[in-house]
Order: sequence, then structure tokens, then C-alpha cells
Amino acid sequence: MNTLSHTAEDGPPPSLRAPLLWFLLPYAAGLIAARFALAAPSVWIFSVCAGALLCLAFLGHRLSRCEVEPAKENRLRVVAAVCWSLAIFLSAIAYWGVRFPAPDPEWATLPPREAELSVSVDRLFQGQRDARRITGIATVRASAFPVHEELAGRRIYFSIWLGEDPSAIPVRGDRLRVRGLVRASPGEPVPRSFDAFLESEQVFLRLQRGRVLELEAPAGGLARLGNRANALLTRALLAGNGEAHTEGRMLPAMLLGQKWMLDGEVRQGFIRSGTMHLFAVSGLHVMAVAFTIATLLSLLRIPGAPAAILGLSLLFVYVQATGAPPSATRAYSMVFFYWVAQAFLRQRLPVAALVASAVATLLWSPQQLFAAGFQLSYTVVSAILLFGVPLGQALAARIQGSRHVPVAEWSKATHLALQGARGTVQLFAISLAASLGSLPLILGFFGLITPGAVFLNMILVPLAGFVVIAGCLAMAAGVAGLEFIAAFWNHGAWLILRFMTGLIDLCLRIPGFFQPLEWRWSPLAYIAATAFIGSCAVMHRDWARAWTFRWFLPPAVIVIALLIGSQPLRG
Repeated sequence: MNTLSHTAEDGPPPSLRAPLLWFLLPYAAGLIAARFALAAPSVWIFSVCAGALLCLAFLGHRLSRCEVEPAKENRLRVVAAVCWSLAIFLSAIAYWGVRFPAPDPEWATLPPREAELSVSVDRLFQGQRDARRITGIATVRASAFPVHEELAGRRIYFSIWLGEDPSAIPVRGDRLRVRGLVRASPGEPVPRSFDAFLESEQVFLRLQRGRVLELEAPAGGLARLGNRANALLTRALLAGNGEAHTEGRMLPAMLLGQKWMLDGEVRQGFIRSGTMHLFAVSGLHVMAVAFTIATLLSLLRIPGAPAAILGLSLLFVYVQATGAPPSATRAYSMVFFYWVAQAFLRQRLPVAALVASAVATLLWSPQQLFAAGFQLSYTVVSAILLFGVPLGQALAARIQGSRHVPVAEWSKATHLALQGARGTVQLFAISLAASLGSLPLILGFFGLITPGAVFLNMILVPLAGFVVIAGCLAMAAGVAGLEFIAAFWNHGAWLILRFMTGLIDLCLRIPGFFQPLEWRWSPLAYIAATAFIGSCAVMHRDWARAWTFRWFLPPAVIVIALLIGSQPLRG
């Protein structure tokens, strides 16, 4: 039996077993409390309390394993669980206080001051390739002026004048000595603005009118590897694009995250259609690249564990070539935990891998919890695993061939038709789950709802997957020096991209394809998203599986939330 048919008919729904949820939930709650409820948390007090609670949790757990009465054993387990959760909650508050000390309120009242700083470039926002000014986020390492010593260790948004020397363009990982005007960010940011994005990244300072005085230290080995890989892979993806047409520039934008290559009209079309996520190097791209690498390693007959090590290493280089944006790093961590579990533990635990990825991401960058990309990524993947995959399996299982003809006598056309029908309903279920799961947050972040995106993504997401696979083959050929083969795969990808842009233009002419809406109360976005994921988890309960209409519960949650809590976008 082929893989698709087996998955559709016999594959069990993803297991909800994820022990790390006992860490993730109180840890995330602690980060939220530290940011919104506590202006300057006392690190030592919270750390001591967390340590004491951990000792109580360990003691309660050990006592519950002794020979005691069942009622007392249950009470000890409850006490241990409560102490554990509170300990992780307080530890998260202390950790946030160490990583992101509260900004000095005096800075908000001071005018811009000239400063000379040593900064390490963390992230670049490059609008166009030949721009003379470059922006990004950096971490302050030191200050030439003693009055600015308190800035050390803080993140800062910078705008730097590059001048006429193209060799002066910094790259991620460079350490620069810069001079400019430093000021605090504005007060309360406007929702859905760039200021709100910077606040979510815990960036409260800005360096304006800056200029580079000196390159103190070039990027480290890892960053240099990523920069060189980016240049090499970009050349491979542009092979055969002598006319510099639109589709040719879209390929590096989709695979390497170079969105500055997109034409303005093309970018607006993808935004209004709710499909701009195809150009954010995230789960779709990283998983498609991982699938391509895994397929090639399988064809080379490389066994499981060595294939996982080699595949994850190649995938890591690709993520570094994209500039290692948070979305790509998150997707890599998901693939990493899933691939390792499958190769070394012989188990497929997608939900557990998703939770482990979230824990690793928030331990490394706790501020990502408040980023739109993080929230959308994990909400969408959770919706797909908890609702899209089981719904797709249930729908595919209902598609049967003729009951009057034995399976052994079915023609190839019949088998292909069944596989196509099952694949179509599975794509619909996954697209529906992704759209429903992301809708509350998209409405909250962007003030836009795209009802037609459910069906549009059914077509565009698989096509984008083929584009990524063709791009992977082109990059492999380009690295091997086979430019003519790279050009061949590029032309195939460009044809698909041309069809995708034409389809988007056609869909945008349909009345009501996208609607500007917003929530009456901003927290409703998170309430609706949590209720949706909760309703998906409820469907996995034994008593709910016998309920015929259980599949309507998650969509009903979103519909009710929209009817009650949404309104036309103001302004």
C-alpha cells in the first residue's frame, strides 16, 4: 500500500503526549508576567523562591513514590505539580529580568544624544540592494563615552549611512564602531506598526544618523559561512535569468528571504491575498528543503542515523544562508527534534517535537514569545497537527473505490484517481486548519481577513513546495558548478511562479476575497486562538471521537468569535 493511502486510512492521529508542556506553559506564563505585570522584577528574590519550590516539588514527588495510601499519594502528586509549575513560573520571571533589564525611564525624557558605540550586528533590514543607508538591530558591546556605559548589553535599532564605498556594507555578525544620535523609542507604539515590532523584540533604543567609523571585528566563522553560502546560492538561483524578469527575482526572495527583490505590485498582491507567508523563510521552506535532502540521502542509501546527522548539517547551512531569521531558526528546531526522534528513538512524535522546539526557542530568545512570527508559526503548526491532519485522514478514509470490484482488479487509473482525491481532501483539511488557526492572530496583527485564502492556499502551498524543491535542485547544481542544470530547474520554477502570480491577480478581482476587519478588544485575538487550539485538543478525547459533529467544533469557535468580537477596520 502506498504511503499516502496508508496515512489516509490507517495512520493514527498525532499523539498529544508532550511532557515538556509541564515546562512550557508555566515558563511562557512567567515571561508574560515579567513583561506586562512586573516593571523591574527582583531577580534574586524570584530565584530563591523558585529554588525553594523546586526542592518542595522534588520532595513531594519522592514521597508520592513511597508506599503510601492512594489518597495521600494523589495529594502529594498535586502538591509536587503545583510547586513545579510555580517554580518554573518564578524562574521565567527571574530569567527575563536577567536577559532584559528594564530600560531607564530617564532616557524617554532626554533629547537625542551623540554617542560612539561598539555594536555587533544581529539582524539587517535591507530595503534594496544598492541602498546607501542600512538599518537593522544590534547589541551594544561598549561605549567610548562613560556617560553611555549603561547601554552595554542592550539591543538597539540602527540606521547607518554607508556612503559610496560598496565594501563598507556590513553583514550579520560584524562588530562595528559607529557614531550617531541615540534616543529612546517613542512611548506607546501604534498597533501593527514598526514601533510595535521593535517593542516585541525588546528594542527600546535607536541610533539615528549613524555612520561606521571602523570595522572592529569581522563576522565569526558561522556568520561568514552563512554569508558565503548566501552569495553562492543566490548566483545559482539567478542562473539563466539574463533578462532579469520578475519571476527570476522571486526565486531568491522565496528561498533565501531576499524580499527586497520583489516588485512592489507583486508584494502587494501576495499581502492582500493572505499568501505573503510564502516569502517568509519558515516552516514551508525549511521542511521542503529537508524533504528534498532526505529524499536525496535516501536515494544514496544512507542509513537513518548518519542520514539525520548529514541532513541536519546541510539544512543548518541553508538556514544560515538565509540569514538565520527567527522564522527559519524556529522551523529548523522543529525539523531537528522530529528528525532526531525518528532516526534515534524510532518514534514519530510531531506534537512533542513541536513543544520541544518552542522550549528551545524561548530559552534561547525569550522575547520571541511576543513576536507575531512566533505566535503564528506555532499556532498554525498546532492547528495542522491537531485538526488538519486528523480531519484529512477522516475525509480520505471515506473515499473508497467501487465496492463491487475487488481491489486487486482495480486499474491504475482507479488507483491514481483515489490517490488524487484523497490527496485533495487532505490538502483542503490542512489549508482549512492553517487558515482557521492563523485567522485570530492575523486579524489582530494586520487587521485583515481573507476568506478566499483557504482555497487559494490549497493551490499555492503545494505549488510553492514544488518551487522550493526545484530551487533546491538548482542550488545543488550551482554549488557543483553545473550552471546549465541550475538554469534548467530555475526555468521550471519560474513557470510555476508566473502561474501563481497570475492566479493571485485573478483572485483579487473577486469581490469579498479580502476584508479589512479588527477585533473590538485586542485580547480577543489570543482568547479566540486559545479556544480554537483547545477545541482541537478536545476532539482527541475518547468521548469526543464518537461524536459525529466533532469536526464542526473548531470552525464554530472561530465563527462565533468573529460574529461577536470583530468589527470593520477603523481609519
